[in-house]
Amino acid sequence: MSILGADPFGSFGSLDSLRGPLREEFQRKYAEAFMADTKAKMQLENERLVLENERLRNQNEAERIRLAAELAKLQGQTGNSSFKPKSLHVVNG
Repeated sequence: MSILGADPFGSFGSLDSLRGPLREEFQRKYAEAFMADTKAKMQLENERLVLENERLRNQNEAERIRLAAELAKLQGQTGNSSFKPKSLHVVNG
């Protein structure tokens, strides 16, 4: 078994035939490659989450603008000045 808990060659048994320093070197290289792949996947997932967060912020801002415009339109139709629209604060994210 490799240090990762499974023979990367499965039932072929190739890793089992390696002994000593060669086996340790292979296990080390395999673990390094596995960790690099995992790190790359985590970075991609993080980038995806950042983009999704930005999309949601933009969607929320668009909805706030739409609602403010709708409120302004309603105020204009009713002539009701008791509704004081709050200024929109844009957060740069």
